Amino acid sequence: MSDPPVTTAAAVLTAGLVSNVAVAALAAVRQDAHRLLTRFGKSLDPAFLSHRFYEGGAESEELLVRLIADEIKSVLDGADVRRWVASPAVRLWGLEHLPERVSLTAAKGSRELDKETLLEVIEGDDHYGKIKVTSRAQSGDSFELGKVSKNSITSLLVSDPELAAELDYEFARLTCIARNDTLPFPGNRSPALTEGTIVRGRVGQERLYLLCAMPLCDTVRIATPRAFPFVPLKPVSQSDRYNLVALSPEGDRLYLAFSPKNHYDIVRHTFAGDTTETVRSKRQKTPSGERFVFYDVSGKPWIWIAELRFQHAHRKLHELGAASTRVGLDESHVLRMAAQ
Repeated sequence: MSDPPVTTAAAVLTAGLVSNVAVAALAAVRQDAHRLLTRFGKSLDPAFLSHRFYEGGAESEELLVRLIADEIKSVLDGADVRRWVASPAVRLWGLEHLPERVSLTAAKGSRELDKETLLEVIEGDDHYGKIKVTSRAQSGDSFELGKVSKNSITSLLVSDPELAAELDYEFARLTCIARNDTLPFPGNRSPALTEGTIVRGRVGQERLYLLCAMPLCDTVRIATPRAFPFVPLKPVSQSDRYNLVALSPEGDRLYLAFSPKNHYDIVRHTFAGDTTETVRSKRQKTPSGERFVFYDVSGKPWIWIAELRFQHAHRKLHELGAASTRVGLDESHVLRMAAQ
């Protein structure tokens, strides 16, 4: 892996690590645009239209978009854009942004880390923070920072530790949510109900959050009303266990717990497709802005909240399927306990 050029050090420091990867990605796609155009040339139009004829419009269109997205990933791999967040770039960032000294509270009392020690920590490649730290500020005091700060060291890397929780939340949302904006699509297009869609409804006065568990291939070609399976998501506090985060239409933080063990809590709601044979949400104006709402065949509204990233949605469905097909049997208590 090559290091970022020295002449671009100022850009690394000014624009930031994450944003520089985004800029480098755009540059790589622009530079290698001919590769995309060669692989996805107009000569393939007849073959694509033949495929579309047999498989239907919506699914074929999505396939082509995913193929192009995969090809762009290959372009980014070839350009090695990850070098902009490799150790040399991280050191440049740290020299500019890290405080000279930080303090952290541990079970065995407070500890201090100087800037150089903290630089070594964030430059390291050890998984799960398993790096032995010897603080120059407290000579001879060695400890694993990952054990002292089990969840996050973000508060050590910012000038205002109060911002740490907000930054961790936003990065977590970025990794699991594909769309969660008030205007997720340009123009008049609106979200469709698909695998990984999170919606909100009501049971009496209680808000209910549901994750759509319909396989992707069954969310298209809906010529007649179709029952969609949903898994309840439990809204919890930040201090509880959760595995999904999103923003509500009101802009509030949501911490949602998904458990595949609750496959027996799956509920079904029936929706009708539109002229494109997909279930498309409708725009609804509210005092706080626009919302996107799905209406089931009974007229009940379900507010669109977010859409999981493709792989996250697949993993949730896989976990759900594995839990619902496990084999139950009677066995000796001693044997069962020995296995645990």
